[in-house]
Amino acid sequence: VWDPHRREPHETTARRRSPPPCGSARILEAMASGLPCISTPVCGIPEILRQEYLADYDDYISIADKIERFINNPALMEQASEQNIQTALRFTSEKLQKKRILFIKD
Repeated sequence: VWDPHRREPHETTARRRSPPPCGSARILEAMASGLPCISTPVCGIPEILRQEYLADYDDYISIADKIERFINNPALMEQASEQNIQTALRFTSEKLQKKRILFIKD
């Protein structure tokens, strides 16, 4: 039975003190793993995920349609998987660090 007040074993003090990762970080992790992704346009996700894989937050029909498209079209799922890996490679720590340094210098 789910208890909202029960602490899970993995919830350490350090984990509870650090802010949760933004949705864009989670999407990038999934993309780097080759997963096809569908999301809502929050945080920096629209800059990362292609428009065709975004759905409005409260549009559950659109989200379901996008999921169904992947299920019914393995070739599309494979294509999205490969595109996601390539996109995630543009956001490696090294590349982002270089951009941060240039931003700070300017």
